[in-house]
Amino acid sequence: MIPKEQWRKERARFISNLAMPAKPEATIRWIKDELTVALLALDAAASIDDLRIENERLVIPRLKAGPEDESLKAVRHALSARVGRVQLPDL
Repeated sequence: MIPKEQWRKERARFISNLAMPAKPEATIRWIKDELTVALLALDAAASIDDLRIENERLVIPRLKAGPEDESLKAVRHALSARVGRVQLPDL
């Protein structure tokens, strides 16, 4: 929590750093819009049985892997051949 006096002095900087609108109404409108989109997607998924509730729990089927792009496969192999076996922090 930001102390009240510090908020008063640095409000503009805090809002800018958080990339938030200066007026709370704009943030509330954005949240409502996002929630509306999410609820519509949830309704669509439920209507085609992509998700369901079992034993008071939401059940969502696992995503299936899409087909592998052959051009990316070649890039991955070339990168692997050049870098070799190395741990990520060592890169």
